[in-house]
Amino acid sequence: MIVMRAIPLARDALLARLGPLSSARLPEPELDMQAKDVLKVSTSSEAEGLSLHQLISVFVSPDEGLDLSEAEIKERTCGQRLDGVLRFGDELVVVIESKVRGQAPTDQAKLLRLPGVEIRQSKVIALGWHQLFEDWWALLERRLLAPAERVLMEDLFAYTEKYFAHLLPFTTLGRAGENELRRQRRLRALMKEVMCTEGVDPMRRPETGAVVMLDEAIETMQRFALQQDGDDLALCTWLAEQKPQANALYRTGRAQRLVEFLAEHPRAWRARPNVYLAFWRAPVSQRLYLNSQLEISDYIRGWTQGDFDQVGLHRHDKIRDTLWPWLQEHHYAGPDDNRKLDVFLKRLGHRDAHLRPSIELCRIWPWAQAVDLDDRGALVTQVRAEVDDLLTALDEPLPAAWTDTPMMAT
Repeated sequence: MIVMRAIPLARDALLARLGPLSSARLPEPELDMQAKDVLKVSTSSEAEGLSLHQLISVFVSPDEGLDLSEAEIKERTCGQRLDGVLRFGDELVVVIESKVRGQAPTDQAKLLRLPGVEIRQSKVIALGWHQLFEDWWALLERRLLAPAERVLMEDLFAYTEKYFAHLLPFTTLGRAGENELRRQRRLRALMKEVMCTEGVDPMRRPETGAVVMLDEAIETMQRFALQQDGDDLALCTWLAEQKPQANALYRTGRAQRLVEFLAEHPRAWRARPNVYLAFWRAPVSQRLYLNSQLEISDYIRGWTQGDFDQVGLHRHDKIRDTLWPWLQEHHYAGPDDNRKLDVFLKRLGHRDAHLRPSIELCRIWPWAQAVDLDDRGALVTQVRAEVDDLLTALDEPLPAAWTDTPMMAT
């Protein structure tokens, strides 16, 4: 509210988000903080007969995609304390309820005390902090602020970066900065644009990134992830995680096509063995991932030949004495894996385990390069091109949404 009182363009940026007239066509504004009343009247009797052309109740929060368009403003029966009120005479009043934590109750934005005031138009609007700060950030970048205004706005961003970094915009990786939550939100937004779908989920901690499940028409893999990998950005997928996927990869010409694809992109794509044992519906934390030291070409060659007979179900009482020596002899398991076997078998109990000859495949960009691409609006196009190249190399269909949806700008 202090910023909007001192910087008219910041006030106009808020109004532009809400959709009413610009402040140049409205009466002189009055701003109030921690107010008790929507309209300033000394007694309830004086409020009788008053009318207001438009009332907008704004719920400002860290949430993304919150929709309050169907909400109606109703009368509050108890007292109220309004975080901010922006009044333009009897033309427009904007009431602001702000939250710094996500998924907070929205009742305070929908229940207001309006004794005796006739409201002609009213609505409730959800506004993300990142959206508001994005607009204000643009004022700085476009050098539209006077020197004193610029100092105030820069102080606001410095304070927010220090204490409430999760509220700041994440429209590029550069703007997301070092904040893990903002990076996660940006990577999720990028993946939505790449795959042209809303069905993108954040990765589970400690990973930072986003994952999307693929159409069943794609046979060799189940998902793609766009994630932070140390000092890099990685587009990753995991081939042959299930037996039908393993059949589609190793029992067709796709395995050789993958070897050729990796040879053609030795620096961009990184592939490593990802063989593991798991029981039915085992989460990642309860699987036994093996430390195979095979070169990826040897690893693929082994499964395309006689080793594939071992893929699939193994009885719990045959793993230690039969399957395990075979895994070590064929270099799918290393010496360091012995200590993990006991833990896995204890967890497995009398359930059967499945051997899965998976491959982790990642396209790598140094983080600084990814930031630069995103700043130039080119990262979505490049990530999509890499997905396209891989699926084409494996003779897999491209996502149907790509042909139905035009490329969106970042």
